[in-house]
Amino acid sequence: MNAVFENELLKKWLTDMQSEANAYQEPMLEEYTVSMIKIACNTFRQDFHVFCISADILEKYIHVKNVRGEKIKDPLLLVCAAIFVTSKYSGGGADLKLPIIGHFLKKLTGKEYDLHLIMLMEQDVLHVLNHMLPVTTQLDDFNVFLENCKKQYRLKLTIRPLCLEIMQLMYLEKKIWFNKLKQMYKNELKIFHDLMCSKFFLPEGILIAAFQLTHYQYILDINGMLQDLMKVTNIHPDHVLALSAVILHLIRD
Repeated sequence: MNAVFENELLKKWLTDMQSEANAYQEPMLEEYTVSMIKIACNTFRQDFHVFCISADILEKYIHVKNVRGEKIKDPLLLVCAAIFVTSKYSGGGADLKLPIIGHFLKKLTGKEYDLHLIMLMEQDVLHVLNHMLPVTTQLDDFNVFLENCKKQYRLKLTIRPLCLEIMQLMYLEKKIWFNKLKQMYKNELKIFHDLMCSKFFLPEGILIAAFQLTHYQYILDINGMLQDLMKVTNIHPDHVLALSAVILHLIRD
């Protein structure tokens, strides 16, 4: 890709991230459910992008169902249907077929699942979400953010696998770190809501936590970097450091 075009495209993505905000929403998924999404994605040979979108879809689906006062009858079937929808939508992994899902469900539950039932759940997921699937995920936001930092601070992409491991942990234990942060900001809930809606907050916190776990903590001026990034993200360094401290606590626990 032409370097000038690549830089212009990156600049546009960053501008889009500045102008677009996530909707504030309390986390719905329990750690067990997210773990099941991960196990299913691994079994179905789906990539990390599918995992992220599936988790985001399920968060929205459960939120809508709760608002309607409707119960979820078969959580495991729902997880598989969400991954099935996502695999078609993103194409991020092996071609997923209904019999593979049926075999997985039978192995875990010991009962046969009519493949038509899986299709009905797939249709229900799409119907509840009004056929509106996520355009971007936290992974996409992080990739744009990291690409910008890589160019600006001459980072090596060897930091990325660690960042993705941290992001997976953030998905798995979202309720834990979300509630810890919420408690820290209990007297400043407006700030907390703004931070949780920012597309930069999690990517920045994850990257700083990764720096603090590697040799980068000795060769980078992290505080100076945070001051620079504040011009783009509008997030004060203290907020990012608070998030990175929570992340490090999660890792060490």
